[in-house]
Amino acid sequence: MLKMTAMSLALGLLALLVGIYIFYLPSADTPAPRPLTWDAGSVSVAQGVGSPAGRELLLKLNENGQGVILLPISELSARQYPFLHLSFPEAPKENSVVILWTTRSAKQKIRRYPVIGFAGTSLWLSTREMRGWKGDIIVLGIMITGQPGEAVEISKIELLPPSFPDLLKTLYSSWTSFSSWQISSVNTHRGVRSASSALYPVPVIAALLALSLLSYALVLALLSSSARFDWRVVASLSLACWVGLDLLWQGRLLRQVGATYDTFSGKNTQEQLAVGVDAELVGFIQAVRQRLEPANTRVFVSSTNEYRGMRGAYYLYPFNVYWHRHGPELPQQEYLRSGDYIVQVEPTAMRYDTANTSLITAGEKVLPAELIFSARAGKLLRVK
Repeated sequence: MLKMTAMSLALGLLALLVGIYIFYLPSADTPAPRPLTWDAGSVSVAQGVGSPAGRELLLKLNENGQGVILLPISELSARQYPFLHLSFPEAPKENSVVILWTTRSAKQKIRRYPVIGFAGTSLWLSTREMRGWKGDIIVLGIMITGQPGEAVEISKIELLPPSFPDLLKTLYSSWTSFSSWQISSVNTHRGVRSASSALYPVPVIAALLALSLLSYALVLALLSSSARFDWRVVASLSLACWVGLDLLWQGRLLRQVGATYDTFSGKNTQEQLAVGVDAELVGFIQAVRQRLEPANTRVFVSSTNEYRGMRGAYYLYPFNVYWHRHGPELPQQEYLRSGDYIVQVEPTAMRYDTANTSLITAGEKVLPAELIFSARAGKLLRVK
């Protein structure tokens, strides 16, 4: 029984790999171009400070916490390079890698592809999942984000032509990519790095099970004189595929639990908020609270992002806070009076005119207001 199960599973896996090779490996009408490889000596630094450390590039982020390196290319066809590989001596921080490029057809537009989750030390990306990766690429760069002055090492960057081994490496990188808990984790689990992934684990494992069962049926047909149907083989094939799929989920879950423990263990409520998903917003609101006086003053929260607006209002309680969900950012001006505070939580459709000390609303109405405090997460203003 075990021998028949292993044989059927092996034949099903072989058929699956052949199918992936035929249907998902990008094809090229012309001969495949040579791979493009860059190291510390062949890139230029556009933001931050770069210094070579052997064959590795030590990139120090600027005062805005950004570092950008540009790869020397003249022009390349996007469809000829379906794979991008980045290598790091140490894994960069979660959500810190962004791919930048510009096409000849839209020279003024910089395309961005933020890599979700932990990149690991070897990051394989499918360029077909990067929206806008088409036509002729004339500018290509890598942006690293983090704390101002932080240093990140980059070993090698490769842009690769169609290759079946590289396709499998890219699938493995996507399926085993790890993201710590996000706001959307309550409702979704993609199982892959990008929502535009061509191959998801569930349909692939389902296809493997179907092909393995077909292989078992074929073996029975060829060996009809010496083999009989055994329901235990079908059950074993189903169990093996289910366990394989579940291991992907369990591995990701255990890493998320570990990240949660490392982040929040031993901290009180306020300390947990300061390192959670709302860390930047919490820090901004704490700075705002220190500047609100008197305690019964009216506070209007303004934001075009429903989640950040609601959370901003929540963190401001028990102040007298106004937040209108699904409504305009601010009530009509006749309902505002001198001394009211406005907390702008980014993103917002309103802008502050420093020269005229006034707030320009989305409807281009002018509201006299003075700027009390400003940060990347928002602004605190007081109505004149």
